[in-house]
Amino acid sequence: MGLSVHYSGRIKDTSLIPKLVDEVLDICIILQWKYHVFDDNMVKGISFSPPECEPLFLTFSQNGKLCSPVLLQYNIDPATTISVKTQLAGIEVHKAVIKLLKHLTTKYFVEFELNDEGGYWESNDEKVLQRQFKNYEFILHAVGEALQDFKYLGQLLSDIAYATENVSWPFVEKELQLHDWITDEEEEKTTHTRNLEEWTGINKEQFPPVEMLNDEQMNYLLDALKKMLDEYNWSFVLQTHVPERIQYATIRDNFAQQAKVKRWHMGFFELCRPGTEHGKCAMGEYCQCAFYSEFFSGFIDEELTPKEERAKELEIEIKHIKRKYGDDWMKYYPYHLDANYDDENGNPYDYGFGDEDEDDDQDDNWWR
Repeated sequence: MGLSVHYSGRIKDTSLIPKLVDEVLDICIILQWKYHVFDDNMVKGISFSPPECEPLFLTFSQNGKLCSPVLLQYNIDPATTISVKTQLAGIEVHKAVIKLLKHLTTKYFVEFELNDEGGYWESNDEKVLQRQFKNYEFILHAVGEALQDFKYLGQLLSDIAYATENVSWPFVEKELQLHDWITDEEEEKTTHTRNLEEWTGINKEQFPPVEMLNDEQMNYLLDALKKMLDEYNWSFVLQTHVPERIQYATIRDNFAQQAKVKRWHMGFFELCRPGTEHGKCAMGEYCQCAFYSEFFSGFIDEELTPKEERAKELEIEIKHIKRKYGDDWMKYYPYHLDANYDDENGNPYDYGFGDEDEDDDQDDNWWR
């Protein structure tokens, strides 16, 4: 809940990623925005967070497509849309984010799509943006008033907000340097675990059963819980569409779990208890484990020639986009993986690798 932007795209050439990272890093330092640099075998790029704004990811998979790092845990490389809520950050931050993305799009991207719920990306009109912010603020205010009649929920939301703003970390906060970075595997070996109830100070029993909540109350609680989990770097992440009521029930059912306290890499809320049979968890027919079990069924770890490996990648990609986009899947067809579209010069759908026709000396004062 809250005004957001949603974007996807692919970079002209993966060799441009370090330059993009350096430019965004300089901007973050100047504007005092939080940031994190990614540089491993699966994803490269940078994420950053203006004040009160959710993180923006400019991170790329090996084929140059924007990719949220959360997908690393599933060892797949799908096309993705990254969503960022700017509602709490305010109009000025929203404008800065849009201006930054416009600048980077022109300079580094061969493809880029963005849906701005504030209307500023399309119109460049601050009046349109102000009107949209007012509309969303009215909605949030109306929800807040509705919850006032339910005093218990108001107190619970206050407890969640307090836990969100007062995360207790078991390490000393300091400015991190690139040479401090460790791999996810290294962090897994050294990270501590904490009981999520003890860490947040909130018990599972405090959450009303979903049957006791109307849609407004449930959605407001769900949004607050997701935000809190993000602050604890123990994010509630789904890879398929799941109804909001089932999402809330899943968090409530599994809240008493051990969370890994990570500093460099993202941690993920466990959606079911270890050993639970597929489809028997709170998600039922929307079980994420069952989805991935089906997704990877039939694939065998074997030695493949480059031609066979490419064909296998095409098969996996098509299977995924059919599940994700339904009847519209052909709009996202991975032509770059299909040998039938090769010509004497290779594959014309190679996502722009090798194309470097932009002027590197563009004006970098767009944000002033």
